[in-house]
Amino acid sequence: MIIQEVKEEILYHICIYQDFMLDIGKTYNTNCINRIYKNCSAEKIKDENEFESIRVNNYPTFPSRQKCYYLCQEKDVELWLKELKGNNKHGHRVFKIACSGKIFWANSWYFSDPEIKSPHKYWEGCNPSDNSALVEGLFIGKYTVLEDCTNNFACPF
Repeated sequence: MIIQEVKEEILYHICIYQDFMLDIGKTYNTNCINRIYKNCSAEKIKDENEFESIRVNNYPTFPSRQKCYYLCQEKDVELWLKELKGNNKHGHRVFKIACSGKIFWANSWYFSDPEIKSPHKYWEGCNPSDNSALVEGLFIGKYTVLEDCTNNFACPF
C-alpha cells in the first residue's frame, strides 16, 4: 500500500496558529499548494530539494512534499504536537478533516532525524499503523474541514 485512495477518510491536519485558519465546513483542494520554503533555513531548503529530486527521479507518481497537504491519523496527533513543539513558538491548531483523493504514508524520521535521514527510505513509505514510525501522510485531493479539535489533545506546550 504505497499510494492509498481515500474517500471521506477522517484524518487530522496540524497547522501553526500564525499560518492560516481553516473555515469549518469549507471544502478545499490541494491543487493550489506550492511551498517555496523562502523563510526556512538553508539546511531545510537543501533537504527539501534533495528529497524532491529523489522523488521526481525515482517515484514520480508520488505526491510532492512541496504540493501536498500534510496529514496524520488521530493516534499520531499528540506525537506530532510534541515533535512540532520545538519548531514553533506560537503553538498549533489541530483540524479534523474528511479527505477524498490520494495519500502516501511516510516515516518522517527518515526526513527529520539527522542520524537516519534517507530520502530513499522515506520514499519507500510505511504502514500508517506503524507505531515505531513518525507517520505523516502526503495528501493530494479535496478535503472538508469538520472541526477545530485543538482542545481534544494534550498539547505538550
